[in-house]
Amino acid sequence: MDKQKTGQVIKDARIKKGYTQAELGDILGVTNKAVSRWEKGASFPDVGVIENLANALDISIEEIVVGSKNQMTTEAALNELLKTLKMQRRQKVRMLLRAFVSIIYGIIIIMAGYGIFHGPSIFPLYADFYPLILAIMAAMVIFMMISSRGKLSMRILSRPDLARFAASLISGVYSSLMFGWCILKIMHGVMPFGMEPVQVGPFIEKQFLVVFLLNLLIISIEIFRSIKDDVSFPVTAYASLVVLNLELIYEALLSELTTGDVFIYVFAKYTAIVYGALMLVLAIRYKVNGRKRL
Repeated sequence: MDKQKTGQVIKDARIKKGYTQAELGDILGVTNKAVSRWEKGASFPDVGVIENLANALDISIEEIVVGSKNQMTTEAALNELLKTLKMQRRQKVRMLLRAFVSIIYGIIIIMAGYGIFHGPSIFPLYADFYPLILAIMAAMVIFMMISSRGKLSMRILSRPDLARFAASLISGVYSSLMFGWCILKIMHGVMPFGMEPVQVGPFIEKQFLVVFLLNLLIISIEIFRSIKDDVSFPVTAYASLVVLNLELIYEALLSELTTGDVFIYVFAKYTAIVYGALMLVLAIRYKVNGRKRL
């Protein structure tokens, strides 16, 4: 089975029949994006629609399976269909696994966010809390990479993709700079923006909450698209994942806000670790894909 050849056969037959991708999709009960992915060789038609596809395009099932007009025996065609069915079953299992892990992670991150932002936290606010966040984030990053193995793990980013990627990075950098600046001002005995001492904490917390919710939305969109289209997790998902966990760390730090070198050290340490992790992940993805464009 050659998805590229099959895609070309489908495309040529569709054009010969005078159908648009949307019209062929309507006939088969699938989306035009599904048809587009078949023709580009990005995916193979589901075994359940191959017969209807062949009838709609007036071509044989063998042509779709083999990707050419060369005749083949019924037994050979059946073997190819069985191989395709096994492959599609594996894809569905992988998709379900990705969905399950993503849902579990989402539940954990939402519960952690709710606990930290609205208290009392479901996690105790002591030194071991920060490594726990990093461990959960690392586990998700590793899973995202492993589940994308064997597939194009960096896709060309469209403008909406770039906008979400930029939003994740800018919001994360903003929260880091804002928090660091506020800490330094407080250490020098000056309240940020001339606020009263009791106003500083709520002000910073609101900034963290906005960034947290923004990146929660972005990563939800990216994970949903990745699972729905059965493609690798895009770089945007990694960026928002990192920023999401960074906000949890910052909010936990805010709950223990004190003046002194120790607090600055903890802030700088975990900020460096999180951003360093993001750079490492992007470097690995870039290397793995042979210097392909984002």
